[in-house]
Amino acid sequence: MSPPGKPRASSYRYNEKPVYTTSNGAPVENASAWQRVGPMGPLLLQDFHLIDQLAHFDRERIPERVVHAKGAGAYGEFEVTHDISDIATIDMLLGILRSHLQMDPARWIIVYTQIHLKTDQGNKTFTNEEAIKMSAENPDWSTQDLFDAIERREYPSWTVYVQTLTPNQAEKFKWNVFDLTKVWPQKDVPLRPFGKLTLNRNAENYFAEIEQAAFSPSHMVPGVEPSADPVLQARLFSYPDTHRHRLGVNYQQIPVNAPLRAFNPFQRDGAMAVNGNYGANPNYPSTSRPLSYKSVPKAHEVWSGEVVRDLFGEVTPEDYEQATGLWRVLGRTKGQQANFVHNVAIHLSGARQDVRRRTYEMFSRVSKELGQAIAAETEKNVHGSAEMASKL
Repeated sequence: MSPPGKPRASSYRYNEKPVYTTSNGAPVENASAWQRVGPMGPLLLQDFHLIDQLAHFDRERIPERVVHAKGAGAYGEFEVTHDISDIATIDMLLGILRSHLQMDPARWIIVYTQIHLKTDQGNKTFTNEEAIKMSAENPDWSTQDLFDAIERREYPSWTVYVQTLTPNQAEKFKWNVFDLTKVWPQKDVPLRPFGKLTLNRNAENYFAEIEQAAFSPSHMVPGVEPSADPVLQARLFSYPDTHRHRLGVNYQQIPVNAPLRAFNPFQRDGAMAVNGNYGANPNYPSTSRPLSYKSVPKAHEVWSGEVVRDLFGEVTPEDYEQATGLWRVLGRTKGQQANFVHNVAIHLSGARQDVRRRTYEMFSRVSKELGQAIAAETEKNVHGSAEMASKL
């Protein structure tokens, strides 16, 4: 059996010498010899080899992801390092504990979680000018860095932590816990380590295994439920719907996306059904083909209320508190506050005056010092550009 996400080995056939044919397997004597009327005449529509090549070339690209279209990818493994069985019923997080752990369904509780992956390699950043230079020299620098590190067996890893709040704690929390513009301060909600993620194998074929990869927050396992975060709620639909658009309705039949042990003949047919379409199995509950069912945790949130049109309400001074804290954190590392001011000013200097003024006011709510610094450097760039333009 092929490793998870890996196409059948027969599609690679590294130990064989390829034979050039048309797409349907007919041999071709010369890959660049096309049918035409005489050595100088027009090409012929009957030349299937040529038309097939052109038609496939026109369709080689698929729609890119709307977000993170420049993403890279690799295979890896997740290791459970700490016992969190008191807050999790997920099989993959229990590991060897499962053999002696007795879970009482009556005691299952809901906890809201935020999961953090912190790099074990440390953090390195480019300045604005370094990033511009690198984007010209090698726009795929980050992708190459990941690929080369894995090839050198210097496998990158991330320590995985979880923060948890009970519904009672969430209700009393200072901020709306479903507002993704806010973090849960670690001094109030400590990080709890529970695992390690390591990337240790590159893809054999970038298009098949990375470009066609289809992740979604709605692809959940038993023991996980979505929170009421409105952005998450929207993505539960939007991500898989994007995959249906990019890859087709049967995108989960693509080897890199195929569930490892699923056998559910109810969802079938549609474009590019290539897995045998479940043969003669009925696609409905049938007494001639009995089904088996598995129990899953049944703890859910309870909601009741009227339908309203609302998100997070008006912006208040509290919305700037965490931004102010982050600005102070940048001040702990020499030069980082100056880099931030410079990066904002470089881009803001191309905006209209009224936009620049409103931006200064916004950053001043974070820190008066920050607003003044951005205003000073931005206007210096604006006047410098105007002076340069007047000399042309």
